[in-house]
Amino acid sequence: MANKSKPLSQPWRTLTILLVVIGVLALLDEVLIALDVISHPRDLFGGWYQWSAFGTVIFVSMLVGYAIYRARSSKKMLENLERNFLAFMEGAADMLLISAMDGRIIDANRRACELLGYSREELLSHTLWDIDIECYLRQHPHTRFYLERGRTISYESWYRTRSGHRFPIESRVRKAYWHDQPCLIEIVRDISVRRQAEDALQESKAAVERARNLLETRMLERTEELQKRVHERNLAERHAREMSSLLSDIINYMPSIIITIDPQRRVTHWNQQAVELTGISALQAEGKSLKSLLPYFDHHIDSMTEATKFGQERFATRIQAKIHDRPYLFDVVIYPLKVKGRGVVIRVDDITEKVRMEQLLMQSEKMLSLGGLAAGMAHEINNPLGAIIQSTQNIERRLSEKWPRNHDIARQHELDLAVMRRYLEQQRIPEFLAGIRDAGERAAAIVTDMLSFARPGSGDLVNVDIPQAMDSAIRLAATDYNQKRHFDFRQIRIERDYAVDLSPVRAQRNQLEQVFLNLLTNAAQAMSEVNQADPWIRIRIFRRDHLMVTEVVDNGPGMEEQVRKRVFEPFFTTKEEGKGTGLGLSVSYFIITDQLKGSFEVESEPGKGTLFRINLPAITLPHETPKPPQIELPL
Repeated sequence: MANKSKPLSQPWRTLTILLVVIGVLALLDEVLIALDVISHPRDLFGGWYQWSAFGTVIFVSMLVGYAIYRARSSKKMLENLERNFLAFMEGAADMLLISAMDGRIIDANRRACELLGYSREELLSHTLWDIDIECYLRQHPHTRFYLERGRTISYESWYRTRSGHRFPIESRVRKAYWHDQPCLIEIVRDISVRRQAEDALQESKAAVERARNLLETRMLERTEELQKRVHERNLAERHAREMSSLLSDIINYMPSIIITIDPQRRVTHWNQQAVELTGISALQAEGKSLKSLLPYFDHHIDSMTEATKFGQERFATRIQAKIHDRPYLFDVVIYPLKVKGRGVVIRVDDITEKVRMEQLLMQSEKMLSLGGLAAGMAHEINNPLGAIIQSTQNIERRLSEKWPRNHDIARQHELDLAVMRRYLEQQRIPEFLAGIRDAGERAAAIVTDMLSFARPGSGDLVNVDIPQAMDSAIRLAATDYNQKRHFDFRQIRIERDYAVDLSPVRAQRNQLEQVFLNLLTNAAQAMSEVNQADPWIRIRIFRRDHLMVTEVVDNGPGMEEQVRKRVFEPFFTTKEEGKGTGLGLSVSYFIITDQLKGSFEVESEPGKGTLFRINLPAITLPHETPKPPQIELPL
């Protein structure tokens, strides 16, 4: 771009001419006034006006001179500004283009020529539309509206060089005046590097996005894998917890006592059965020495240790122990854990009740054998008893005066029956015969009761008369104690109080007799232990609403509260060992409550005797009355 001097711009030149004209006119007017003053002199005070006009001429002359000075100074300043602007254009790093409003290029800086590949003269022969590929200003007419109002327009486009190369630009354009002509001044920046940076940035963003997507995909896959592993682990842990809980429940609530100890014989596990047996909680037992908890097991561990030296992996024994003053019988199995150094396991089974049941079964088998023997013996005894009773009855009939045949035979032998009758009575022969008959009948009744009691039940319930069953049980009780000779049951006063409006009950006769016999024998034994001076048993049988009530009361020693509460428990007994199994009342309770659907109650206080009450459902048979059992005698 050329560096040459140019005249003032049009506005400054017009202002200068206007000021000069005004000054000249004012000066001429004042000169005329001054000449008039000189030609017509007046006194100083009377010519004040003339002197004032002369001062005005001088002031105007000074003003015109100042205006001319300012005009020359402004011209120099404008020339300096123009030179500075041209220097700025030449040194600018961006392209500077000055174009006419129709797009003709008026001037351009060196940077524009370098980037576009044209010389200045060649570039001045082109228009903006020749280098602006998109012709932004022409394609967007609305931009002219904003340019006319002094606003700056920014836009991006593409420029074409002389060689045809394209490069992106950013342009800022504003309307101005150049040599008194409106023009457009554009500052154009090559943004190729920026575009490349933006493209690289976009590519980087795309790469980052792809990497992020890949990372997210891998993270999702990894997360899913971890979630799957966590889920599997949670399932495994839950299964392990469930199995642990199951095994713990199995060990804790199995009927055996399970105790594990370490090599120092300290307890490492103590299950619920061990807690219930010893009353020692697992928290208290764990870590304690086995000898301090169960000293009677300790020496068996020594035996097992010796046995394992010879290859024996399991040691079993049976021991007796007393816990809380109660005797126990245990089956003990001791075996070492497979993991070396983990200790041993002790399994303890309480077989006390099992052994008692075995003994009871053995006793029951003996009783069954004795029952069969008693049945055979009763049959054999019944034959001579029948002969005795029948012979006694025949003797009484043949000595009786009521039989006509006896009178005929007496006349044949010239015998006076009345004399013979007086003789026999004087010799107490009829009394002896009656005694023989009564004794035989009583023996036959006892045999019949024994057969009824020993005979196995058929399982069917029949109508049973309670007083008859009770009388049979009384007879059996008296016979039983006569044989054992502990005391004479007949010395116990039996008071019967049977109501008249009694109904039968549905039961098995032998079972009901067994219940009554248990009550009678227990009462008799209780009174014999304290040597009661006047022992008695009162039996009341009466009806209460729809129930048949049987009460057995004695004046024995009575029972303590804790004994009364446990009297129906199996194997509970206050008798000495060998004198009772503790099953009599428990079996009776089972028969009454479970099989006969009744109730069994007990009332007792120490020193005031005992009352047992049995309530059974009554039945009503309007056309059937229970008949007493008949004694079958052989003829």
